[in-house]
Amino acid sequence: MNDRLPATQREKLFVVQPKETVVETDSFGAVTLRAMNVRRFRELSQKLNEERPEDFGYDILCEMARGPNGERFTASAIAGLPAHVLPDLRKLVDAAVLLCGHKPADAKKD
Repeated sequence: MNDRLPATQREKLFVVQPKETVVETDSFGAVTLRAMNVRRFRELSQKLNEERPEDFGYDILCEMARGPNGERFTASAIAGLPAHVLPDLRKLVDAAVLLCGHKPADAKKD
């Protein structure tokens, strides 16, 4: 509908660039987190599992994180990581949740 109007009469829409941050970790090196869109965040929120709420933070991390060479996290890869990387995972999840506009405590309902 908006494209049928002459350019001078078109509504001006907000253009927001996604936020991005780089988190330095001991286990994974520099990990870039890029904010996801609202639709994808809602999809992940609807799948929130009451029995394992920490999976929500990991789902967000899988969606947002990229390594220096394009590496990504998957739920199965996270489950198979050694325990000594847990502090780095927590740091990444906290940063991802903050980038989504929430408090880290929102992803720690354990």
